[in-house]
Amino acid sequence: MRFRSRAKSVKPSRNRWRLWMLVIALGLVLASMRQLDRPHTAQRLEQLFTSPRPTAAPLTPDFHVPVQEADPPEDETEEEIAGLAQVKDKTYFRPAEREAWFSLFEKLQQMDDSQLLSETCGEVSYAQFLQQPEVYRGRLVTIVGKVQREEIEQPAENQLGIDSYHRLWIQPLGGGHWPLVVYCLQLPSDFPRGENLGAPVSVTGFFFKNWSYAYQEGLGLAPVVLASQLDWQPPSVQPQAQPITSQNLIVAITLACVFAAITTWLAMRHTRRRPYATKAPQQFRDLANRESEA
Repeated sequence: MRFRSRAKSVKPSRNRWRLWMLVIALGLVLASMRQLDRPHTAQRLEQLFTSPRPTAAPLTPDFHVPVQEADPPEDETEEEIAGLAQVKDKTYFRPAEREAWFSLFEKLQQMDDSQLLSETCGEVSYAQFLQQPEVYRGRLVTIVGKVQREEIEQPAENQLGIDSYHRLWIQPLGGGHWPLVVYCLQLPSDFPRGENLGAPVSVTGFFFKNWSYAYQEGLGLAPVVLASQLDWQPPSVQPQAQPITSQNLIVAITLACVFAAITTWLAMRHTRRRPYATKAPQQFRDLANRESEA
Protein backbone atom coordinates (compact mmCIF):
# COMPACT_ATOMS: atom_id res chain seq x y z
CA MET A 1 0.00 0.00 0.00
CA ARG A 2 2.78 2.40 0.82
CA PHE A 3 4.56 1.57 -2.36
CA ARG A 4 1.48 2.26 -4.46
CA SER A 5 0.58 5.45 -2.63
CA ARG A 6 4.13 6.72 -3.08
CA ALA A 7 4.00 6.03 -6.81
CA LYS A 8 0.73 7.90 -7.14
CA SER A 9 2.18 10.92 -5.35
CA VAL A 10 5.00 11.11 -7.90
CA LYS A 11 2.71 10.95 -10.90
CA PRO A 12 1.21 14.51 -10.67
CA SER A 13 4.68 15.99 -10.14
CA ARG A 14 6.01 14.39 -13.31
CA ASN A 15 2.95 15.46 -15.27
CA ARG A 16 3.39 19.02 -14.12
CA TRP A 17 7.04 18.93 -15.16
CA ARG A 18 6.09 17.67 -18.60
CA LEU A 19 3.44 20.38 -18.92
CA TRP A 20 5.96 23.06 -18.02
CA MET A 21 8.40 21.77 -20.62
CA LEU A 22 5.69 21.92 -23.28
CA VAL A 23 4.82 25.47 -22.24
CA ILE A 24 8.49 26.46 -22.48
CA ALA A 25 8.77 24.91 -25.94
CA LEU A 26 5.66 26.77 -27.07
CA GLY A 27 7.10 29.99 -25.68
CA LEU A 28 10.28 29.43 -27.67
CA VAL A 29 8.26 29.05 -30.86
CA LEU A 30 6.29 32.23 -30.20
CA ALA A 31 9.45 34.14 -29.29
CA SER A 32 11.16 32.98 -32.47
CA MET A 33 8.22 34.06 -34.62
CA ARG A 34 8.10 37.43 -32.87
CA GLN A 35 11.82 37.93 -33.32
CA LEU A 36 11.48 37.43 -37.07
CA ASP A 37 9.34 40.57 -37.33
CA ARG A 38 12.13 42.83 -36.05
CA PRO A 39 14.29 44.73 -38.60
CA HIS A 40 17.48 43.76 -36.80
CA THR A 41 16.63 40.09 -37.15
CA ALA A 42 15.91 40.56 -40.85
CA GLN A 43 19.33 42.10 -41.35
CA ARG A 44 21.04 39.29 -39.44
CA LEU A 45 19.20 36.66 -41.48
CA GLU A 46 20.14 38.51 -44.65
CA GLN A 47 23.79 38.33 -43.62
CA LEU A 48 23.40 34.65 -42.75
CA PHE A 49 21.89 33.53 -46.05
CA THR A 50 23.73 35.87 -48.40
CA SER A 51 27.37 36.69 -49.07
CA PRO A 52 28.88 39.27 -46.69
CA ARG A 53 29.20 42.88 -47.84
CA PRO A 54 32.00 45.22 -46.78
CA THR A 55 30.91 47.86 -44.28
CA ALA A 56 32.20 51.41 -44.41
CA ALA A 57 34.22 52.82 -41.54
CA PRO A 58 32.51 55.43 -39.36
CA LEU A 59 33.21 59.03 -40.11
CA THR A 60 35.84 60.40 -37.72
CA PRO A 61 37.57 63.71 -38.32
CA ASP A 62 41.35 63.42 -38.48
CA PHE A 63 42.10 67.11 -38.57
CA HIS A 64 42.38 67.74 -34.82
CA VAL A 65 44.73 70.64 -34.09
CA PRO A 66 46.53 70.62 -30.71
CA VAL A 67 45.50 73.34 -28.26
CA GLN A 68 48.17 75.94 -27.69
CA GLU A 69 48.41 78.69 -25.14
CA ALA A 70 47.78 82.05 -26.77
CA ASP A 71 50.17 84.91 -26.12
CA PRO A 72 48.90 88.49 -25.83
CA PRO A 73 48.66 90.18 -29.23
CA GLU A 74 51.48 92.40 -30.33
CA ASP A 75 50.96 96.10 -31.01
CA GLU A 76 51.42 95.78 -34.75
CA THR A 77 48.39 93.44 -35.05
CA GLU A 78 45.88 96.26 -34.67
CA GLU A 79 47.94 98.53 -36.89
CA GLU A 80 48.06 95.91 -39.65
CA ILE A 81 44.30 95.20 -39.60
CA ALA A 82 42.45 98.45 -40.14
CA GLY A 83 39.53 99.16 -37.86
CA LEU A 84 40.15 96.25 -35.49
CA ALA A 85 40.17 98.55 -32.48
CA GLN A 86 36.55 99.49 -33.22
CA VAL A 87 35.29 95.96 -32.67
CA LYS A 88 33.32 95.51 -29.44
CA ASP A 89 32.30 92.24 -27.80
CA LYS A 90 28.84 91.26 -26.52
CA THR A 91 27.10 93.51 -29.04
CA TYR A 92 25.40 93.15 -32.42
CA PHE A 93 27.35 93.85 -35.63
CA ARG A 94 27.96 97.58 -35.62
CA PRO A 95 28.60 99.80 -38.69
CA ALA A 96 31.89 100.92 -37.11
CA GLU A 97 33.16 97.31 -37.34
CA ARG A 98 32.63 97.01 -41.09
CA GLU A 99 36.17 98.11 -41.97
CA ALA A 100 37.78 95.44 -39.81
CA TRP A 101 35.30 92.85 -41.12
CA PHE A 102 36.32 93.27 -44.75
CA SER A 103 39.99 93.76 -43.86
CA LEU A 104 40.04 90.26 -42.40
CA PHE A 105 38.29 88.80 -45.44
CA GLU A 106 40.82 90.53 -47.67
CA LYS A 107 43.66 88.86 -45.77
CA LEU A 108 41.91 85.49 -46.11
CA GLN A 109 41.73 85.88 -49.89
CA GLN A 110 45.49 86.43 -49.96
CA MET A 111 46.40 83.34 -47.91
CA ASP A 112 46.58 79.70 -48.98
CA ASP A 113 45.75 76.62 -46.91
CA SER A 114 49.32 75.88 -45.85
CA GLN A 115 49.79 79.43 -44.60
CA LEU A 116 46.56 79.30 -42.63
CA LEU A 117 47.52 76.07 -40.89
CA SER A 118 51.07 77.21 -40.16
CA GLU A 119 50.04 80.53 -38.62
CA THR A 120 47.06 79.40 -36.53
CA CYS A 121 47.48 79.74 -32.78
CA GLY A 122 45.78 76.35 -32.34
CA GLU A 123 42.38 74.98 -31.47
CA VAL A 124 40.36 77.37 -29.32
CA SER A 125 37.27 76.51 -27.30
CA TYR A 126 34.07 78.44 -26.70
CA ALA A 127 35.12 79.30 -23.14
CA GLN A 128 38.49 80.62 -24.27
CA PHE A 129 36.85 83.02 -26.72
CA LEU A 130 34.57 84.35 -24.01
CA GLN A 131 37.28 84.70 -21.39
CA GLN A 132 40.01 86.23 -23.58
CA PRO A 133 38.50 87.81 -26.71
CA GLU A 134 41.18 90.49 -26.83
CA VAL A 135 43.88 87.80 -27.01
CA TYR A 136 42.39 86.08 -30.06
CA ARG A 137 40.83 89.00 -31.92
CA GLY A 138 42.26 89.35 -35.42
CA ARG A 139 44.34 86.18 -35.03
CA LEU A 140 44.07 82.89 -36.87
CA VAL A 141 42.37 80.24 -34.76
CA THR A 142 41.08 76.74 -35.38
CA ILE A 143 37.72 75.44 -34.19
CA VAL A 144 36.46 71.86 -34.44
CA GLY A 145 32.86 70.72 -34.16
CA LYS A 146 29.73 69.75 -36.04
CA VAL A 147 27.85 72.07 -38.38
CA GLN A 148 24.20 71.97 -37.36
CA ARG A 149 22.85 74.70 -39.64
CA GLU A 150 23.91 76.50 -42.82
CA GLU A 151 22.50 79.78 -44.09
CA ILE A 152 23.24 82.16 -46.96
CA GLU A 153 23.93 85.74 -45.93
CA GLN A 154 24.30 88.85 -48.10
CA PRO A 155 27.21 91.16 -47.17
CA ALA A 156 27.29 94.93 -47.39
CA GLU A 157 28.64 96.53 -50.52
CA ASN A 158 32.37 95.91 -50.79
CA GLN A 159 35.33 96.05 -53.18
CA LEU A 160 36.43 92.44 -52.63
CA GLY A 161 33.89 90.86 -54.99
CA ILE A 162 32.08 89.11 -52.13
CA ASP A 163 28.39 88.92 -52.96
CA SER A 164 27.42 86.24 -50.43
CA TYR A 165 28.84 83.96 -47.77
CA HIS A 166 27.70 81.01 -45.71
CA ARG A 167 26.86 81.39 -42.05
CA LEU A 168 27.50 78.13 -40.20
CA TRP A 169 26.25 77.35 -36.72
CA ILE A 170 28.73 74.89 -35.23
CA GLN A 171 28.34 72.78 -32.12
CA PRO A 172 31.81 72.71 -30.49
CA LEU A 173 33.71 69.46 -30.19
CA GLY A 174 32.69 67.73 -26.98
CA GLY A 175 29.14 69.11 -27.02
CA GLY A 176 27.76 72.18 -25.34
CA HIS A 177 24.57 74.20 -25.73
CA TRP A 178 26.10 77.39 -27.13
CA PRO A 179 27.29 77.49 -30.75
CA LEU A 180 30.24 78.90 -32.61
CA VAL A 181 29.41 80.95 -35.71
CA VAL A 182 31.53 80.91 -38.87
CA TYR A 183 31.13 83.17 -41.90
CA CYS A 184 32.69 81.18 -44.73
CA LEU A 185 33.27 82.33 -48.31
CA GLN A 186 32.89 78.93 -49.96
CA LEU A 187 31.87 75.38 -49.13
CA PRO A 188 32.62 72.06 -50.83
CA SER A 189 30.20 71.38 -53.67
CA ASP A 190 28.69 68.33 -51.96
CA PHE A 191 28.53 69.85 -48.47
CA PRO A 192 25.02 69.44 -46.97
CA ARG A 193 22.79 72.50 -46.65
CA GLY A 194 19.97 73.49 -44.35
CA GLU A 195 19.37 72.42 -40.76
CA ASN A 196 20.13 69.43 -38.51
CA LEU A 197 23.25 68.57 -40.49
CA GLY A 198 25.65 67.13 -37.91
CA ALA A 199 28.59 67.49 -40.33
CA PRO A 200 32.01 67.29 -38.57
CA VAL A 201 34.33 70.07 -39.71
CA SER A 202 37.50 71.89 -38.83
CA VAL A 203 37.70 75.61 -39.59
CA THR A 204 40.75 77.86 -39.51
CA GLY A 205 40.08 81.59 -39.77
CA PHE A 206 40.22 84.95 -38.01
CA PHE A 207 38.40 85.46 -34.74
CA PHE A 208 36.27 88.58 -35.00
CA LYS A 209 34.19 89.08 -31.84
CA ASN A 210 31.75 87.59 -29.35
CA TRP A 211 28.45 88.38 -31.05
CA SER A 212 25.25 89.00 -29.11
CA TYR A 213 22.32 87.61 -31.11
CA ALA A 214 18.61 87.20 -30.44
CA TYR A 215 16.80 83.85 -30.43
CA GLN A 216 13.44 82.56 -29.22
CA GLU A 217 14.34 82.41 -25.54
CA GLY A 218 16.29 85.65 -25.33
CA LEU A 219 19.86 86.67 -26.15
CA GLY A 220 22.76 84.37 -26.92
CA LEU A 221 26.49 84.92 -27.20
CA ALA A 222 28.46 83.29 -30.01
CA PRO A 223 32.13 83.69 -30.97
CA VAL A 224 32.39 84.64 -34.66
CA VAL A 225 35.16 83.36 -36.92
CA LEU A 226 35.72 84.52 -40.51
CA ALA A 227 37.04 81.86 -42.90
CA SER A 228 37.60 81.30 -46.59
CA GLN A 229 36.83 77.57 -46.52
CA LEU A 230 36.63 74.60 -44.20
CA ASP A 231 37.98 71.08 -43.86
CA TRP A 232 35.28 68.44 -44.17
CA GLN A 233 35.23 64.72 -44.86
CA PRO A 234 32.15 63.55 -46.76
CA PRO A 235 30.59 60.52 -45.12
CA SER A 236 31.09 57.18 -46.80
CA VAL A 237 28.01 55.76 -48.46
CA GLN A 238 26.57 53.04 -46.25
CA PRO A 239 25.21 50.04 -48.17
CA GLN A 240 21.48 49.72 -47.71
CA ALA A 241 20.30 46.55 -46.09
CA GLN A 242 18.48 44.39 -48.59
CA PRO A 243 14.96 43.43 -47.53
CA ILE A 244 14.64 39.88 -46.37
CA THR A 245 13.24 37.63 -49.08
CA SER A 246 10.31 35.28 -48.69
CA GLN A 247 12.59 32.30 -49.24
CA ASN A 248 14.83 33.31 -46.34
CA LEU A 249 11.78 33.95 -44.18
CA ILE A 250 10.43 30.46 -44.87
CA VAL A 251 13.80 28.93 -44.04
CA ALA A 252 13.96 30.88 -40.80
CA ILE A 253 10.46 29.80 -39.75
CA THR A 254 11.27 26.20 -40.63
CA LEU A 255 14.40 26.29 -38.51
CA ALA A 256 12.43 27.74 -35.61
CA CYS A 257 9.80 25.01 -35.88
CA VAL A 258 12.43 22.27 -36.08
CA PHE A 259 14.15 23.67 -33.04
CA ALA A 260 10.86 23.76 -31.14
CA ALA A 261 10.01 20.19 -32.19
CA ILE A 262 13.40 18.89 -31.03
CA THR A 263 13.01 20.72 -27.74
CA THR A 264 9.53 19.24 -27.22
CA TRP A 265 10.71 15.72 -28.09
CA LEU A 266 13.63 15.95 -25.67
CA ALA A 267 11.31 17.25 -22.96
CA MET A 268 8.85 14.40 -23.44
CA ARG A 269 11.63 11.83 -23.56
CA HIS A 270 13.25 12.92 -20.32
CA THR A 271 9.99 13.44 -18.45
CA ARG A 272 8.13 10.34 -19.69
CA ARG A 273 6.69 8.45 -16.71
CA ARG A 274 8.00 4.96 -16.31
CA PRO A 275 5.23 2.34 -16.25
CA TYR A 276 4.43 1.03 -12.82
CA ALA A 277 5.33 -2.54 -12.16
CA THR A 278 2.43 -4.77 -13.11
CA LYS A 279 3.66 -7.58 -10.93
CA ALA A 280 4.31 -7.28 -7.25
CA PRO A 281 7.67 -8.44 -5.98
CA GLN A 282 7.95 -12.05 -4.90
CA GLN A 283 7.85 -11.27 -1.18
CA PHE A 284 4.55 -9.43 -1.56
CA ARG A 285 3.03 -12.37 -3.50
CA ASP A 286 4.10 -14.82 -0.81
CA LEU A 287 2.62 -12.61 1.91
CA ALA A 288 -0.66 -12.41 0.03
CA ASN A 289 -0.80 -16.22 -0.37
CA ARG A 290 -0.24 -16.82 3.33
CA GLU A 291 -2.95 -14.39 4.31
CA SER A 292 -5.45 -16.05 1.94
CA GLU A 293 -4.69 -19.51 3.35
CA ALA A 294 -5.20 -18.26 6.85
